Amino acid sequence: PNADGNYTYTTSAIPTGNYEFKIAINYSWNENYGASGVRDGANIPLSVNSGNVVEFVYHPDTHIVVVSKDGVAPF
Repeated sequence: PNADGNYTYTTSAIPTGNYEFKIAINYSWNENYGASGVRDGANIPLSVNSGNVVEFVYHPDTHIVVVSKDGVAPF
């Protein structure tokens, strides 16, 4: 977590393509959060272009993930 209690991950290493993801808690699918922070919810879509810097910010109080690409949010 960073200073505000949210978890942030930034990377430029995601290859070009279309993806889907969820947040898995404690390295397990037993507790996971998808679109709109819904437990066991739908996958969250993500489209990445070559060279995009992608930042994921997970808010543990709402279980919502905000994704930005190249500093533009929300995705």
